[in-house]
Amino acid sequence: MLVPAWRRHARQVAAPGDIGPLLDSLDLYFCPAGKLFPRPAPVASVVTLVDVQEAYFPQFLSWRDRWFRFYHHAASTRLATRVITIFEFSRQTIATVHGVSPAKIDVAYLAPDERSPEALPDGSALLPADLPDRFFLYPANF
Repeated sequence: MLVPAWRRHARQVAAPGDIGPLLDSLDLYFCPAGKLFPRPAPVASVVTLVDVQEAYFPQFLSWRDRWFRFYHHAASTRLATRVITIFEFSRQTIATVHGVSPAKIDVAYLAPDERSPEALPDGSALLPADLPDRFFLYPANF
C-alpha cells in the first residue's frame, strides 16, 4: 500500500514540550487549534483561528476560557507567519481585535455538507418543513 508523503514525514507529539526539537527540521509548522506553541516558532508557521468571540460575547465563556483566549490567541495570530480563519467577518474582526494586518489572514471557507438538500437524491430537506420564515441556525458543538 502506498503511504502518502505527509504520513511518512509526520511526527506525533505527545506533550507540548516535545515539539521544540522537531521544529528545526520543518519547513512549515501548522497549528490548527488557535494556539501557536511554542511562540515564536523558529520556522514559518500557520495558525487557524475561527473567531474572537471573547471580544464580543465574553459572557458566554468561562473566565478560564477568556484567559486562555486572551493569553494565547492574540499572541499566536501576531507571531504566526499566516493566519487561517473561516469567514471574511472573522478575518476582519481578528485583524481589528488582535491588531494584525488583514493581508496576513486568509479565509478558507468551510465545505458545504454533502447531505445538503441539493445533494440528496430524493430532494428531501435536512431542516424541518415548519420553520418560520426567519430563524437563526447556530451549527456549533452540541
